[in-house]
Amino acid sequence: MESSLCSVWSTVLTNLSESIIFKWTLNGIVDMLPHNANQFRWNKSTSDKCPLCHENQTLMHFLNYCPVASAEDRYTWRHNQMLNVIADSLQRKLSSDYCLECDLAGYQYVFGYDQLGSDLRPDICIYNNVKKYVYLLELTMALEENFMAAKDREVSKYKDLVHQLKSKVFVFIWKRLKLVQEV
Repeated sequence: MESSLCSVWSTVLTNLSESIIFKWTLNGIVDMLPHNANQFRWNKSTSDKCPLCHENQTLMHFLNYCPVASAEDRYTWRHNQMLNVIADSLQRKLSSDYCLECDLAGYQYVFGYDQLGSDLRPDICIYNNVKKYVYLLELTMALEENFMAAKDREVSKYKDLVHQLKSKVFVFIWKRLKLVQEV
């Protein structure tokens, strides 16, 4: 069954390559997103300042470091929008004997609590209770320089949940989808 889910995941990633997520990520990697520093450099703006906090709006600032955007949960909103696209794509490709739960409004999420009494909710959980198979996905959106710290936080956060799943004889796969921006 693992190969079937891997096939689904491969199909979803292929479909995403034609999507706005892929284009946005690629533009971020080569610093071609239309943040104000680029707009100013391209003579399309009169200022390179962030319209929210008025600091220089570099790629790093735009993607992760604006204090106003952080306070307004804009980075969480961006994460959830991308997660929703991924979850919807996976849901359309899954066979009916698998359940998909996602840590977003509009999705049911009971797997961890029902199985283990845990309130931890990885971004996406795909499971089959009959076959005792669970596939967890965590979306990480970070600059390359922050990625290892984000990985360490996730590993620490879900360590006990992973141990409990393995002790319940679940075939367990942990996947981390990373959208990383290099600077």
